[in-house]
Amino acid sequence: MALNFFKKKEKKPEIKKAESNAPVTVESPAEPRIEVEKTNQDYIKSPEGTPPPVVENLEEKQKEIKKKEKRFKITFYTFLFALFLLIFGKPAINFYKQHFIHQVPVVQNPEPQKPPEEEPAKIDPESIVEYSNDTLKISLERLYKTSLFEHFDQPEITKKIEIIYDKNNPGKDITVEELSEGYIFRISVFYTTLRKIDEIAQVKKESFATSCPKTATLSETTVTQVDGVDARTFEVNNCGSDFKVTYVVKNGLNYEFSQIFKGNLGYRQAYKAETENILRSVKFYPEENPDLGPTEKYYNERLKFSFEYPRSLSKDCCEATGPASTKSVRLFTIGDENTYVDENNLDAITIYEDSNREINFDAYIEKQKTLLVDDYIVTMGESPRPEIRAIKVGDKDAIMLRGYSWRGNDLIYLNISNDARASKILVISIKNISGESFTNITNEILKSFKFF
Repeated sequence: MALNFFKKKEKKPEIKKAESNAPVTVESPAEPRIEVEKTNQDYIKSPEGTPPPVVENLEEKQKEIKKKEKRFKITFYTFLFALFLLIFGKPAINFYKQHFIHQVPVVQNPEPQKPPEEEPAKIDPESIVEYSNDTLKISLERLYKTSLFEHFDQPEITKKIEIIYDKNNPGKDITVEELSEGYIFRISVFYTTLRKIDEIAQVKKESFATSCPKTATLSETTVTQVDGVDARTFEVNNCGSDFKVTYVVKNGLNYEFSQIFKGNLGYRQAYKAETENILRSVKFYPEENPDLGPTEKYYNERLKFSFEYPRSLSKDCCEATGPASTKSVRLFTIGDENTYVDENNLDAITIYEDSNREINFDAYIEKQKTLLVDDYIVTMGESPRPEIRAIKVGDKDAIMLRGYSWRGNDLIYLNISNDARASKILVISIKNISGESFTNITNEILKSFKFF
């Protein structure tokens, strides 16, 4: 019992009074300790010796919020921009291209670029071939690589020679249309009655203007010389081939020098130069005092006929009246000025061309008879005593109306068309006051007619 006296009294847990309304924690040594989540307020009211409360950093919190706001704005505006592009992007781009960008056309099937043209090889000196022709009354020089062809099949129309060089058809007599690469140098002689050299050049230019495409170009006619003789020349480009045409009148002949060349630019110029060399080499035969003889020749190139007539007849003094037609055109007239009294009293022969597209040749003749008889009655006051004859003009059949004209001239009609419609009619008007002597002259002229 004494031992118990010395035992210490067990201390009871000290309970401190806290502020009113504060929770009190009673620790029990035997019971397990349970951690309770504390708020900031709990830490403030916790007993001494407990850990200090964890205080969040407001500044860091605000920064985090701002970052989130920034990311949100970026995402939001990016979405709006993408939506704008989706709706308005394509129209805006098209508007910009149309109004602010110079559009370059796109070629769907571009032509392959041509390789650069080779420079033409320099022409080495080559052997020269001399040529002369008594019919053409000229001489010239050409290169041995060329070929020369003579064409005298229709001597009454034209006579011509051609010097031809075609790179792809050596030695062949080819036409202008068949020329592939090279040149043709052509010399032609022909006859005209009324056309002078300037008129001849103009007629030829008009034929080029009609037959060539619209892209072709024709130069002005210029005055030049060939072998010291005045000439007329012009050029034609982009007419299938290129042309240079020169006209000269010499020895009583009309000369046409045609330079025709074709090829790529550099070679074409070389071919033209070769034809120029040929033209410069041309020499005309010396002019002779020709024996004119008793007759001259009239040749009509367009209607393709000719005839001979006495040189003594004048081409200026006299004219016989034509057919009863407003469409007739005078082609040629000759007469004996020694017999001229007035326009109704003379010896003369005049050639007319009349057009007819409405009726055939027989109907045309009947209409002429009727018109001539009407004019005769109106003028003379009585009916004529006409005569109709079938005659020959050259080798063609013709109709002569004698006594129908009140002026006293005979009218000869012949169809020179290729069809029965007789779109072209040749009318020969003869006025004879001398009688048999001029009748004999007339008959010889009618026999000399040739049609080609």
